[in-house]
Amino acid sequence: MHVMLLTVFISWLLLSDTAIRRYGDTAMLAAPISLHDAMCCDTTASLKILHDTRGTLTLAEVKAKIADFQPATTLSYGYRQGAYWLHVTVKPANSGLWWWVFDYPSLDQATLYLENSGGVLELRTGDMVPLAERAFLHRKLVFPLALPAAETSTLWIRVVTEGSVTLSHQLLDNNSFIEHTRYTYLLPALYFGLLIALASYNFLLYLALRENAFLWYVLFVLGFGVGALSLNGLGALFVWPDVLVLGNKMLPFGFTAASLTAILFTRAFLDTRKFLSSWDPWLKRLIVLKAVALVSVLLIPVQVALMVMSLIGIITVFTLTLCAIKGMLQQAPGAKLFAVAWSMLWLGTVIMSLRNFGYLPSNTFTVNAMQLGSAIEMILISLGLAQRFNRLKQQHSAIQQQMLQTEQRRVAELQQHEAELAFKVQQRTAELEQLNQRLLVLASTDALTGLANRSAIYQQLQQASARMQRHQSKMALFFY
Repeated sequence: MHVMLLTVFISWLLLSDTAIRRYGDTAMLAAPISLHDAMCCDTTASLKILHDTRGTLTLAEVKAKIADFQPATTLSYGYRQGAYWLHVTVKPANSGLWWWVFDYPSLDQATLYLENSGGVLELRTGDMVPLAERAFLHRKLVFPLALPAAETSTLWIRVVTEGSVTLSHQLLDNNSFIEHTRYTYLLPALYFGLLIALASYNFLLYLALRENAFLWYVLFVLGFGVGALSLNGLGALFVWPDVLVLGNKMLPFGFTAASLTAILFTRAFLDTRKFLSSWDPWLKRLIVLKAVALVSVLLIPVQVALMVMSLIGIITVFTLTLCAIKGMLQQAPGAKLFAVAWSMLWLGTVIMSLRNFGYLPSNTFTVNAMQLGSAIEMILISLGLAQRFNRLKQQHSAIQQQMLQTEQRRVAELQQHEAELAFKVQQRTAELEQLNQRLLVLASTDALTGLANRSAIYQQLQQASARMQRHQSKMALFFY
C-alpha cells in the first residue's frame, strides 16, 4: 500500500514537473510585449521561431508544438525549404492600430493569425499573393493590427518563400508607420528615377551616334531595373501584379539579363578586340554561358535560379573588374573609371549574395547593398560614356577640321591652277596676236626688200576701187 502510494506520489511529481516545465515554456513564449510608446516595440527578445521543414503544419499543429519554438538568434536564414513560424504576444496600453512590417519585400507568402478574445483573425500578404487578397497594399509585407487595449494578443506568422528567408521586421504604431512609409518609397523612387534618366540619356546618344556601347549600357540598366523592381517589391505591386507565374522569376531573370548585357557592354566600351585580345575570346564564351543561364532561370526552380543568379553575378562582376584592371595596364581608354565602377558593383553584389546565403546579417545596408553599388556604378559608367562621347565628338570635330583644311587646300590649288591657266591663255593669246601681225606683214611685203608686194598692190587696188565706186569718183594708176 505504501509502495503504491509512493509510486502514485512520484508519478504525480513527475507529471507535475513536466506540467511545470511545459507551463514555464508556455509562459516564457507568451510573455507579452507592452505597447505604449512610439517605436517602443523591439520584438527581438520575445520573438520565437519554429522551422517547419516540410511546410505542412497547420496553426493547430503549430500550437501543439509550442515547446519546440526557439529564440530568434538570427532573422536571416539564406535559402531554405519549408515554412518558418514566428510567435510573439503583445499587450497594448491603449487600443489602436499597429503595423507589423517585414523589411525584406521579396518574400513570397506570409500569413498572420491574430488571436485574442475576439477569436482568430487571418491575414495574408506577399509578392506571390494576388493584390485583392493582400492584407495591405504596400511594397513591403505589411499587416495592420487592430489591438484591443490592455488585452494580450498572440501573433502567429507563417512565412514561405523560394528566395532568401529574411525575417527582419518592425512593429510600429500608426504614426510611426506613416513616417516609415514616406521614406520606404523615397529611396526606390530616387533609384529608379536615376535608372530611367541614365537609360533615356544614353539611348538618345545611341540614336545620335549609333555606337553599340551606348545600346548595351541601356539594356544593362533596363535588365538591372527589372531585377531591382522585383527585389524592392514594386514590380509585384505596380508592374506585374497579376502575373504570379512570372513574378517570382523576374528577380533572377532581370539580374541575369543585366549580367549578359554587362559583358557585351564591356567588350564594346573597352574595345577588347583591340586592347585585350587575349581576354576577348573568354568574354565571348562567357556571353554564351550567360545566354544559357538567362533561358534556364525561367525553367528551373526559383530557389535554384536565385542561387545561380547570385553565384553568376559575383563571377561576372569579378571577371569584368579584372578585365578593366588589365585594360588599365594596356592603357585602354576609360579603363580606370570602368574598374572603379565595377568594383563598387562587385562589392555590393558580394554583400547581398552573402546576405542571401545567410552569412551576413540582414539590415538596410546588406539588403540594399547591390542597389547602392549599382547606383554608384551606373553613375561612374555614365561619366565614362560621357567621356567617350566627348572623345567621339572631338574625333568627329578633328575629322571635320581635317576635311575642311583639305577642302581649303583643294580650293586654293584650284584657284592657283585657274590663275596659272588664265595667265597661260593670256600669254598664248598675245603670242598668237603677234604671230598674226607678223603673218600679215609677211603676206604683204617682200621678204628681201621689205617693200609691198603684188598681194599688197592688189589689196590697195581693191580698196581704191571700192572707194571710187562708193564716192562716184575717178582713180589714176601711176607706174614707175
